[in-house]
Parts: sequence; structure tokens; C-alpha cells
Amino acid sequence: MCKQVQAAACEDDSQSEIVNVNQTVLDENRRLRDLATLLQGRHHKMSMEYNELVDKVTSSETKVSEMETTVEDLQWDIEKLRNREQKLNKHLAEAMEQVWSGYSSTGSSGGLPGGQITLNIQKFESLNAELEHNQELANSRMAELEKLQLELQEAVRESEKLKMDLRNIPEEVVKETLEYKCLQSQFSLLYNESLGVKTQLDEARALLLTAKNAHLRQIEHMESDELSLQKKLRTEVIQLEDTLAQVRKEYEMLRIEFEQNLAANEQAGPINREMRHLISSLQNHNLQLKGDVQRFKRKLRETQVEINKLRCQSGDTGVLILEETTNDSIDVKKEEDEDQEEEEERRKELERQRAREREREREAERERERERERERQRSDEMKRKDSDTLKMLRVELKKAQESQKEMKLLLDMYKSAPKEQRDKVQLMAAERKSKAEVEELRMRVRELEERERKESKKLADEDALRKIRVAEETIEHLQKKLAATKQVTIFFIILNLRTLMSL
Repeated sequence: MCKQVQAAACEDDSQSEIVNVNQTVLDENRRLRDLATLLQGRHHKMSMEYNELVDKVTSSETKVSEMETTVEDLQWDIEKLRNREQKLNKHLAEAMEQVWSGYSSTGSSGGLPGGQITLNIQKFESLNAELEHNQELANSRMAELEKLQLELQEAVRESEKLKMDLRNIPEEVVKETLEYKCLQSQFSLLYNESLGVKTQLDEARALLLTAKNAHLRQIEHMESDELSLQKKLRTEVIQLEDTLAQVRKEYEMLRIEFEQNLAANEQAGPINREMRHLISSLQNHNLQLKGDVQRFKRKLRETQVEINKLRCQSGDTGVLILEETTNDSIDVKKEEDEDQEEEEERRKELERQRAREREREREAERERERERERERQRSDEMKRKDSDTLKMLRVELKKAQESQKEMKLLLDMYKSAPKEQRDKVQLMAAERKSKAEVEELRMRVRELEERERKESKKLADEDALRKIRVAEETIEHLQKKLAATKQVTIFFIILNLRTLMSL
């Protein structure tokens, strides 16, 4: 029971620690949830602003890339024009050289045909026209390039301004955008869903609290039941200890009485033997006296017969005397037969008494041997079977007392030897034996009742242990339920955190 109480106390401590840890985890969960909501709001705002600025930057970058492509195209055209201009300059230089060589040849030779000069002049004019045209095209392209460069600079300035605007966008502009409105609608839906989840969480917490309170109440009831059972067991143990102490005291008293009775019996043994020898000698003396009495009776009868014969011889009344003598002789014979029968009955009774005495002596010796064996067994099993030994000692004491009473009655009977009282004494002895048997039966009934009481106590103890086991099983079941509810709550909390983080 102490181990069970210690285990229950350890379980209570562990449960209190678990409750404290659960409370701290719930507080931290609430704090983290609040922080997560704040950070999610800020992150949402920043993400909205960032997305709008990114869109503007991408649009400006696309414009810049388009302008760069146009600039590259124009530069490529300019290079083409420059190459063409260089080619034309080369052709022009060649033409000028040819012209100068023509002028020099005409001056040196003294004159060329007029047709060649006109052709060269026409080529020169056409080349000059092409050159002017190319110069005009180059100038126009240069003007276009300058315009494009100016536009590019303006686009770069606009992109920088847009970047600055992206860094410092007003809230009204953000709120007026379609994306913001879509996100706001999605946020409202998610917020409603989060409210539903919160309500479910609150319901789960309420269920958890109710289950926890019910569990605590059940634990309190179980503890109160355990305390009451422990008190009952303590009171029963105290009562059993008191009864055991009383039984031990009674056992010691009975053992002392038994030892005293054994000592008295051992001291009375030789006295009883002497008394038996005296009784046997007295019985023999009585038999001798009875034989002498019978002899004297016979002699008396013989003398009477002789006297009657003498009377018959002396007078006329002989016939009557003879008849009387015959009657007397018949009476004497009858008396002799009766005396012989009485003597035989007395002898038989004496033999029976001697046989009974021998049987009683043998029984006493057997009882002594049994008592010695029982004492040895009791010395080995004193601690285990105190009640049984007490009962056996009581029975043996009663038997010894009864045997002593019977011996006393026999002594009294033999002292007062008349015939009529012997039957009465035998009847009294039979009644006492029947009473002793009745007392033995009562003792057996008491033993059976005590055994039934012990078995009922054992059954009550087994019922208490069963109740304690059932209580422990209910506690374990409730602890498992609490652990399962904790796991479910932690799972819901993790899901909520994940949903919030995803938002």
C-alpha cells in the first residue's frame, strides 16, 4: 500500500508538472501567434508595396531595354553609314585623283577629246551629289541619335524617379489597385477561416478543460476512496493486531496452565498407579473375603443339615424336617448358584475395569506421546498456527481434565463399592463422554466459523485490491486520454501556425 501511495504521489507530481508545462506552452503559443499575426500583416503590406514597385521597375526596365535596342540599331545604322561614307570618300579621292591626273594629262599632251572631259565632270557631279545626299542622311541620323540619347536619358531619369516612388509609395495609391483589393478579399476569407479555426480551438480547449476537470475530480474521488480504504485497512490491521496480542496472551496463559497440568499429571501418575495397585489389592482382598463368606455359608448349611438330621432321628417330626431340609438344601443350592453368578459377574466387571484401566493407561501414554509430538510441531509452527495450537491445547486440556475427573470418579466409585451405584456411575461417565463429544463438536464449529471469517476477510481484502486496481486502470485510461487530447491540440496549433505562415 505504501508503494501504491508513493506511486500515486509521483503520478500527481508528474501530472502537476505536465499541467505547468502545458500552461507555459500555451502562453508561448499565444505570444507567438500574436507575433505571427503582426508579422504577417506587416509582411502582407510590404509584399503588396514590393509587388507594385517590382511591376513598375519591370515596366521601366522593359522600356529601357527597348530604348537600348533602338539605340543599338541606330548605332549599327550609323556604322553602316560611316562605312559607306568612307567608301564614298575613297571613291571621291580616287575620282579626284583621276580628275587631277586627267587635267595633268591634258595640259601635258596639249589637249584631249572633249567627250572624255564631259564624262569625267558628270561623274564628279554625280559623286558630289551622292556625297551630299549621304552627308544629309548622316546628319539626319545623327539628329535622330541625339534625340534617342535624350529620350534614353529621360527614360533613365523616369526609371530613377519610379524607383524613388517605389520606395515611397502612398497608401492611397496602393489601396486603389486591383491587386490590393483581390488580396484584401482573400485576406478577409482567410481571416474568417482563421476565426472559425479559433472557435474550433476554443471549443477544443473547453473540452480539454472539462475533461481535465473531470479527470481531476475522478482522481480526487479515487484518492478519497484510497484514503478511506487505507483507514479501514489500518483499523482492521490494528484490530487484528489487538486480537493477535490477546490470542498470544491467552495462548501463553493456556500454555502455562497446560505445563502446570502436565506437571500435575506427571506428579499424579505414580499416585494413580499406587491407587490402582491398592484398588487391585483391595479387590483381591474383597474376593478372598467373599470366598471365605461363601465357605462359612456352606459350613453353616452343612451344620444346619446335620442338626435337621439329628432332629429327624430324635422325634416324629422327621418327615417334616426332611422336607424342610430338602427345601433348605434347594434354597442353599439356589443361593450358591446366585452367589456363583454374582462372583462371575464381579470377576467379569473387575476384568473389564482392569481392561479399561489398561486402555486408559495406554490412551494416556499415547496422548502424552501425541502431546510431545504436537509440542515439537508447535515449537516449529508457533508463528504460523497460533490459533490452531490454542484450540488443540484447549481440547487437550479439556481431555486431561475430563480424564482426571474420570479417575476421581473411579476412585470414588471403588471406595464406595456397592453394586447399584456402578450402573449410575457408568451412565454418568457415558453422559460426560457425550458432553465432551458435544464440546468437541462445538469447538469444530467455532473453528469452521473462524475459518469462514478469515475467508470473508480475505475476500474483503481482495475486493479492496480489485477496487484499487480498477481505480489505477481508470487513472491510466484518463492519462492516455489527456495525452491524446494534448497531441490533438498541439496538432491543431501546428496547423494554425502553418496556415498563418503560409498566409
